[in-house]
Amino acid sequence: MEVFEFKKSLLVRHQEASHVLGVRNDPIPASMVRKEWSLFLEIAMEPTGWQALWRIPRAVCQELSTKFPTVVMGTIEKVLFDELKAILVVEAVENDDLHLPEKQLVSLSELWPLKHQKDKFLNVDRTADCIDQLRFFYQHVWRPWDYDDGDDRDWAEKYLDSRIKFYCDLKNRTMPKRLNSHVLTLLDEANQLQMKRELLTLHMDDEDENDLTEDYPTAELLKIRLRLQTIRSEIDTLEFFAPEMREVYEQARFPRETYYDEQSESSLKSSDSSVFVVTRTGSLEEQIDYLEKAKRFIGTQRTVQICDSLQDALDRSESSSEIYVAHGRHKIKLCGDLSAGGSIQAVGSDRSRAVIRSRQDDNALLILTGDYCLENITLDCSNVQSGILIKRGNITLKNCCISGDPKDVASNGILICGNASLVLENCQVQNFSTGISANVDCSSIQLKSKTIIQDCFEGIKLVEGCRLGVSSSNIVNCTNYGAVLEVEEDDVQREAIRCYRDHRLLPANRKEFDIGSDCLFENNGCGDIAIVNMLEGMELGR
Repeated sequence: MEVFEFKKSLLVRHQEASHVLGVRNDPIPASMVRKEWSLFLEIAMEPTGWQALWRIPRAVCQELSTKFPTVVMGTIEKVLFDELKAILVVEAVENDDLHLPEKQLVSLSELWPLKHQKDKFLNVDRTADCIDQLRFFYQHVWRPWDYDDGDDRDWAEKYLDSRIKFYCDLKNRTMPKRLNSHVLTLLDEANQLQMKRELLTLHMDDEDENDLTEDYPTAELLKIRLRLQTIRSEIDTLEFFAPEMREVYEQARFPRETYYDEQSESSLKSSDSSVFVVTRTGSLEEQIDYLEKAKRFIGTQRTVQICDSLQDALDRSESSSEIYVAHGRHKIKLCGDLSAGGSIQAVGSDRSRAVIRSRQDDNALLILTGDYCLENITLDCSNVQSGILIKRGNITLKNCCISGDPKDVASNGILICGNASLVLENCQVQNFSTGISANVDCSSIQLKSKTIIQDCFEGIKLVEGCRLGVSSSNIVNCTNYGAVLEVEEDDVQREAIRCYRDHRLLPANRKEFDIGSDCLFENNGCGDIAIVNMLEGMELGR
């Protein structure tokens, strides 16, 4: 099911938003922005009768206790322009265990119109373009705190230019690495808080006043509002700062706690050091013993920097740096741009003793944008949505454990969303909705040397064109399937889901799979492997 997708320059994005908000040449306060979008859409797009995919948001998937992402196909019965929503008549649901009401009220920005429509006379191209404009605006330009803004100024005049410029700076990584990651984390947190606020408000409207407790959800709404105000203060400051001031802000916001004086710090910066050693609190004898072990990994000729935390090492290092960590628990904030042949490795072979965990509820624990290696560590992903997000590169994991929250129905252990090659050697991936998910057709996954994927809803999910190689490894105890391949085959004679309870019965012409004879697929609820035809494979869910 092919949907419309658009690639536009930021200049075009700016012109589109300016047209919507400036068409009447009158000042538009914050409270009227939604109305202007409503008027624009009502004139420009089809009000009914077109087919679309609804990509259910993560928060809604969690409420429905279904895996994320889940896609629903249906027909738009009516667009509610004033609310920027639509009534979707459900025709097919990707997850056959999910039973939805026949009609769903969904946000327009969550809809992706199909290229091939039942009614050929509908102007679906223009409709898809309008929704694309709306989605970009509310995802990247509008802020959750704008809903609370006063009406004393023209919103577009005050914010539009600076917001799009700020988005451009984030996309092009013109800010320092640490600050760029911090801002993305704040914006994502703000959007999640806004969605939570809307859900709480909706529940309050549905409940009897007598049924509401004094503390909840009123107290929770107050906490959300206060947190949004804190985030707003920081984001607003950075939006209007010049690049030079942002660097100054980063130094003030994230002071580097270090044992070095000014002279030695300068010397370290000027050296070609690419090795960082993270120490741990302990006696002098323990420190000496640890450094002796580290020496066996690093050698004696290389220059190293000593850091007192993994976060400190990540902040100091370049993408190509080698980072060695001690046993213990290491808490970090969302860290992106790990690439260029760098690595994180524990000093010691017992991976369970070196644990990396997020300090807060981030989208991902690690974001990899190029060649990178992780070795001898455990990633505790119980409070993040994805353990590792891979955008591109050759990624190698050796003797690692990636563990999630078994109660989270929308989590991924490893999510590949770009052209990448992933190799796991003697690794363990467990307790996720999807252990490893590859969304790009030119990516490849290799499981080697006693790697185990276990206790997930689905072990591995691939799209057509991906490659999965498995040798001397196991995929076991998955609730649904051990591996799922999503294809688009226009063949009405084929069933929607072809299930292979024994992976050895997989047809030889499926080039996506290369499974060795020494592999074990066992106790996977619905079967070892499933091939799902996305053109025919969504079960009716009424």
